[in-house]
Amino acid sequence: MGRRKDITVEDRKHWTLSALRREGSIVSLSREAGVSEQTLHRWIGLFIEGGNERLSGNRSTEQMEIDRLKKELNKRDRVIREQSIAIRVLKKILGGRLKLNDELRAEVNGELSQTEGENRLIGVLHYIGISPSTWYR
Repeated sequence: MGRRKDITVEDRKHWTLSALRREGSIVSLSREAGVSEQTLHRWIGLFIEGGNERLSGNRSTEQMEIDRLKKELNKRDRVIREQSIAIRVLKKILGGRLKLNDELRAEVNGELSQTEGENRLIGVLHYIGISPSTWYR
């Protein structure tokens, strides 16, 4: 049987519930749905597996791992942005620009527009030993 790609989640749920309610044989239901018997059996298995997880109140270990990795990735991204800003500022300052000029301020503020705001700038300035009052002059 050819692949049918236009099956929505609602359609899958309908055919799975029809099979579980025994509203017809797997053969007849799969034929009506336009899918193979194996596909309908797979949908039933996935439906039951998902129901068991939800009834037990547990999120899947896979989803918990995804959430943990997302948090870790966000933390690393923040650290990388902060370090990138600090490196750029230090290169400009140590490259002969000891005075904080408008061009340098604009460049760092441009970098910060992609981060979480001025709190990040204050942390970077403290890290490299520049007073925030000097920066905002």
